[in-house]
Amino acid sequence: MFGVRVNSGADRSYAYLLYDSCCGPCTRFMKIVKVLDLHRKLIPVSIHQKETAGLVDGMLSTGRLKSSFHVLEISQTETSIYSAGDGLIRLTRYTPGGAIMYPMVSHTKFLRQFFRWGYYQATRLRTASKSCFLSSV
Repeated sequence: MFGVRVNSGADRSYAYLLYDSCCGPCTRFMKIVKVLDLHRKLIPVSIHQKETAGLVDGMLSTGRLKSSFHVLEISQTETSIYSAGDGLIRLTRYTPGGAIMYPMVSHTKFLRQFFRWGYYQATRLRTASKSCFLSSV
């Protein structure tokens, strides 16, 4: 496995942002996320890298992998994947104030729906621009 340790101590966990590096809007999104990730806990990984298949280890089909961005969290005890709108919600953990914002967003139905709707709107722009693999899936 490649990457950097997210948590100190015996439990080594990793967090990855899987994105389409061949897509302009996706790459810009990844750069925004990197700026907001002040503690550098997320490791951006292109879905086109050979290592990505090993990271998702059959949990996502190729079509699903290419359909949106994903937040992949791996620890010694479990692996979790959050995609699309749910991934956007999960990303709030890695932003400034994430310790407060993530529980609020993840436990408030209106906010969850708002984040999912926002992601859907952004995806419509991504598809319309025909700059992503998504437009040919």
